[in-house]
Amino acid sequence: MYRIVLFLLLLAVPVYGANPSWVEHALRLSGESEEVATRAIRRLRATPKLHQELVKGLQKEAFFYLALDVIATLRIRRFRQYLAEHYWDDETGAVYLTLNRLVNTPEEWVKLANLYHLRLFSLPVPVASKLVMIDTLARLKAPLENRELVTLLESKNFELRSGGLSYLRKMILEADRRDWVTLLQPLFTDVAYQIRAQAWCLASELSVEDRAKLTFPKCEREPMEEVRALCLKK
Repeated sequence: MYRIVLFLLLLAVPVYGANPSWVEHALRLSGESEEVATRAIRRLRATPKLHQELVKGLQKEAFFYLALDVIATLRIRRFRQYLAEHYWDDETGAVYLTLNRLVNTPEEWVKLANLYHLRLFSLPVPVASKLVMIDTLARLKAPLENRELVTLLESKNFELRSGGLSYLRKMILEADRRDWVTLLQPLFTDVAYQIRAQAWCLASELSVEDRAKLTFPKCEREPMEEVRALCLKK
């Protein structure tokens, strides 16, 4: 996921003379052969004052995502606090994907999960970045408070509801949060058919015992044919 997002964002990087020396090598990290990319990494590591150059790159819109790609690829861990403090409001989520690449130990993952948990509900972080944080918390099986999960599932933003539902699925099926099964109930009638589809898919994965906790709406009342088919499969 990280490499795909960065590749799309890097398409906007200008290619012309007078670029900083690291830019030429950084542009070869994506879309090239393994040999070319390996050579580029080696040359980047040998770049004098690379840290300072990347700080400057982060401060320029044209090189921002290219600098992130270098930081993630070389796993320059000294940028963790810098990125977390200066670019918390990243519009694309790329900063948070980069932060994920800079974590090594279980203790560091715990700290990052705590940071994401705090920011998710206390700062006006853009939706794309929130989705990266929700996905990360789900993969780490980091618990949210009930009210926090409900906040996501009842969000006016469709993407946040979908992200919250993906988190709910992960926690029910892989973290044994069966006490959360009933949170699925209102999603069968969500205004967005994609959410209803997600809800029915999750319902099909539940045990008989957990399905008994839910009251399923009648399939014939579902207006979308695709979702109705999922309902009938339950």
